[in-house]
Amino acid sequence: MFPCDAPPSEFEFLIRRAEGRSCYFEWSGGKLQWYHESVSGLAPLECRPPGAAWQQFWEAVEGASTWDWEKVYAMQGDEVPEVEAWRLHLVRGAQRVTSRGGRAHAGEPLPPSPRGLALLIDAVQRLVGG
Repeated sequence: MFPCDAPPSEFEFLIRRAEGRSCYFEWSGGKLQWYHESVSGLAPLECRPPGAAWQQFWEAVEGASTWDWEKVYAMQGDEVPEVEAWRLHLVRGAQRVTSRGGRAHAGEPLPPSPRGLALLIDAVQRLVGG
């Protein structure tokens, strides 16, 4: 059983926003690193979230049913209005998910973004103190 207060084995999450800063988060070298589009070219920001922060993150992952997400989604309407596109790769023990989504185009036969997307975005932002 994977400890609920441990960091992921692998984690990458891109959030491309319609307005404001796009963000890329990555767990690498024992640190959570993140890049904001508005500060490209600079060193990444980084932190080492404590176990309690990871526990809250995993609770959000479970609450969002993240492990059951489809591979591709088409964002429709105002599900998460400020987000244009997103991409997630997350591994914890034997659990793994790789999923992405973007604004829908006419006639695209893809499901709408998962209901838990906003919950996951909030959880990741809390990990980095946002």
